Amino acid sequence: MGRVRRVDVGGMVYHALNRANFRSRLFKKESHYRDFLALVGESLDFVPMRVLAYCLMPHHWHMVLYPRADGELSRFLQRGGKMQLTFPSVYEFSGRLASPTAPLVRLLLAVGLAGMSTGTLASDWIPFQAPPPQGGAWNVKVENGFAVLYKGSTQDTTTDQIYLLDRTGRPLRSLNPLSSAVGASSIAVWDVSVATTGWLAVNAVLKSTTGQLSAALLIYDGKGALQNSLALNRGEFNKIEFDEQGNVWGLGQAAGRDDPADVPMVFEYDHTGTLLNQFLRRSQFPRDAKGIREGLGHGGSAAFGLAPGMAWFWLPESKQFVTMKRDGSDVKIISTGLPAWTEGDKAEKDMEVEIETVQRLSSGQVLFEVFFRGKSGHNRRSLFLWEAGAWKRIPFADVDSFSATLVGVSGDDLVLLRQRTPQWQMREAPLQ
Repeated sequence: MGRVRRVDVGGMVYHALNRANFRSRLFKKESHYRDFLALVGESLDFVPMRVLAYCLMPHHWHMVLYPRADGELSRFLQRGGKMQLTFPSVYEFSGRLASPTAPLVRLLLAVGLAGMSTGTLASDWIPFQAPPPQGGAWNVKVENGFAVLYKGSTQDTTTDQIYLLDRTGRPLRSLNPLSSAVGASSIAVWDVSVATTGWLAVNAVLKSTTGQLSAALLIYDGKGALQNSLALNRGEFNKIEFDEQGNVWGLGQAAGRDDPADVPMVFEYDHTGTLLNQFLRRSQFPRDAKGIREGLGHGGSAAFGLAPGMAWFWLPESKQFVTMKRDGSDVKIISTGLPAWTEGDKAEKDMEVEIETVQRLSSGQVLFEVFFRGKSGHNRRSLFLWEAGAWKRIPFADVDSFSATLVGVSGDDLVLLRQRTPQWQMREAPLQ
């Protein structure tokens, strides 16, 4: 049977759709989206196509096209080389953009919402569906399909300190850990982790009404009810993270008055607060043996995370990235130093360097968000990869311009946060 001739009539609206073979990824980097749009722009120079809507997603793209004349549709797409056209639907158009037909409205909405429903539209920011909490500085962490907002410290038992949202910014629940901490007058939250089930682990330091400080690990179930409050007798954690089984892993903060050779660096607890394992010794990291020092002048912020079969952490004072298997074997300690800012071929001197965020991609690459403070007041921020024993700067406009910050990763994609008034915005974007 001969092939059915495709319709290519002017004055009608067409839905163009392209998917890669075997559902492979079309756009692997943010620059690939820009290259594709440049290709579309070249096509528009030769064929003045009316593009009513488009949506680019990692594995496919949509376009709603409105050619003026017969044959214009094919000429436009052929200029784009590999843009393959399919026609799942053809919609008639009234001829006036001010009053399109109902089927066209549905098509435009479907294409516009396609990227938002997957959370992977490279160019669109998704606003939080509720205004961010007011008052003070808020930390943001993206993990296991959730976003967590938490305030560092509070003495207020009436205002929630931790907010859990889904990845579209829709509020799920909030809680005030101080209200469930018996005998505490204030609380400082160092870190929060959320499990795939929605359980929350809160790493905190409590101050009693008599002024005594104590470290605690608070575990809340999926409804926000406190399930366990674990007193950490060996000192507080610096960072924590849930694993796939719901166990909580933590990077120890300090040795206190104990001999660093006797104090573990990494701990594993189950959700009931039972200590399952402890790994390494603080004495293995001399510059952080007594305690992890952070901030400008010490290399920035510490980091800790889990990957399939392994755990990793970053020590800013030591300038070391450490990996190990989850049974404590195959420990690798990598001394990285700090990256330098370069202009052209020259490294810029007299700049203080601070690691703000560390993320491990599913590919195994380690990504750092780095802040450079210039003594002349000219500050910079950029992303760096540590690979093959060297720092590699990754230009990324949203980060370099200080318009967004890195708050997590999803596979090999970045999760970025833009704090706009009145609503914050978040998006995923592939690493360039």
